[in-house]
Amino acid sequence: MSALIASEKKSGRTVRLTAPYSALASIYDYVMDHVDYALWARYLLGLFQQHGDNIQHVLDVSCGTGSLCRHLADAGLTVYGCDAAWPMLRVARKKIGAQRLWCGDLRTIGATWAPQAVLSTYDSMNYLMTPSDWLAALQSIHRLLPVGGIFIFDVSTLYNSTTVFQRYIQKDTTPGGNYLRTSYFQPRGSIQVNEFKIRLAEAPDVLFKEVHRQKIISLDTVRGYIAGTPFQLQACYSDFTFLPANEKAERVHFVLKKTAAGGPETHSSSFGKRRWR
Repeated sequence: MSALIASEKKSGRTVRLTAPYSALASIYDYVMDHVDYALWARYLLGLFQQHGDNIQHVLDVSCGTGSLCRHLADAGLTVYGCDAAWPMLRVARKKIGAQRLWCGDLRTIGATWAPQAVLSTYDSMNYLMTPSDWLAALQSIHRLLPVGGIFIFDVSTLYNSTTVFQRYIQKDTTPGGNYLRTSYFQPRGSIQVNEFKIRLAEAPDVLFKEVHRQKIISLDTVRGYIAGTPFQLQACYSDFTFLPANEKAERVHFVLKKTAAGGPETHSSSFGKRRWR
């Protein structure tokens, strides 16, 4: 059920430290029921329209439980997904079918076809902890795309970590169990930590613990990583708008394009102040 890292007995109960998105997978959709995936999908469709060329085939390389994939498929796109966590994919199968899913790391994507667009959303790129991780992921996705294909990803910002998630506590009971989430930011190393304590209905005598760590970096650092690849940076937008990105945004979406021979960085601004809230 979960990728076990360590297990111990404490006060007669079993405490298991599991890999991120292991025990959490079965209740993830309840934990994240505040997320408006329909809005996120509409926003991405707007980015496709603005920066793509009649995009019909999409790959989500950090698809999680497949909620975003389902909404994009409902919009008429052919959507495939991969994720590094098998437990999340088991949930996703119920939404988009096993034949369109596989387990894979975005740094070494195993695919034999070329989607017109690749996605990595909900700050999945923040799990890349080193510059070499970023370079490997960007190069892997660049190789996968055809010329003219686009890669859209978002990052959670330092502002988000130091304002919203500096001392954030969330707890609830779901049909599958209950959980306690504690989030905090570590300035040393610029690490966002999200700790989960989970009790599942199927294993009531076990307390599962997951520790998720994300590297929070500046937008200029992200731009620097992109500049080290053949990708062309098309635009970066604040939150779910078409406004230019800045460090006061909670989330920033980047749009990259694979061109025939690279090219200078460009920023599209034809949408002006159009918003997607």
